[in-house]
Order: sequence, then C-alpha cells, then structure tokens
Amino acid sequence: VPAEIRVMTNVLYVVRPIARDQPIGFDDVSLQMVNLTQFPEGVFTELSQAVGKIAAVNITAGQPVRPNMVRAPFIILRGQNVKLTVMGRGFSVSSEGLALSDASDGQVLQVRNSAGRVISGLASHNGIVEVRP
Repeated sequence: VPAEIRVMTNVLYVVRPIARDQPIGFDDVSLQMVNLTQFPEGVFTELSQAVGKIAAVNITAGQPVRPNMVRAPFIILRGQNVKLTVMGRGFSVSSEGLALSDASDGQVLQVRNSAGRVISGLASHNGIVEVRP
C-alpha cells in the first residue's frame, strides 16, 4: 500500500531582499506552512532563529532561511580598545588591548596587548575579552 508522509510545519522565508551585513528584522521574514519532507535539513522554523541576526550573504526574497545565511552580530569590532581578563582559582588579572578582528559573543579573537603580544580570548559583552589560563 503506497503512502505519502507529510510533516507540516512553519518555515521562515525572506519576504524582501536583505543585503549582506544588514540586520534582519521582523518585517524581513515571515513564517509559511510547508511540507518539511520536501526541504533539506536546517531550515529555520522560528522567527527568533533569524530576527536580530545579521545577513552573512545577500539573501533574495522568497528563500527559506538557513543557518549559513545568518551570523550573530559583532559585539567587538576590529580596532576597538578592549579589556583582557584572566580568571583562575583565587585570582583575576586584567589589562588593556586592541582587538585585531571583529567578533560575536563567545567567538575567539586575537588582541594585541600594551606590550605588543598577541593573545587569543573569547569575546564577551562590554568590550571584555576573556582569556583562559
């Protein structure tokens, strides 16, 4: 007995073109009910997965939104003065440095400290870069 399986769910679509590096807002996307079995894995199914993110590529209207099309906004920008912090058992050390690249929250970036040494750490809010001892 032949059978057709359908998995109906909302998929997030772009309703107007979004240029690379532009933020994605509620007006840029909409949910449409579709048969998920006809889509490759990885399409977004909730507004929160894309709204507030940044377009990583130019996105044309009518496309379903996929993870490779968006990125988190940068919280540290290349050339920004940052605070390097190292925390260990019973101690905390901080110094100033200069970000050598853009970074999103939790992303690894390199920072040049005042002595000229390049140090890697994790981007955190308020211009803080956390260095693991």
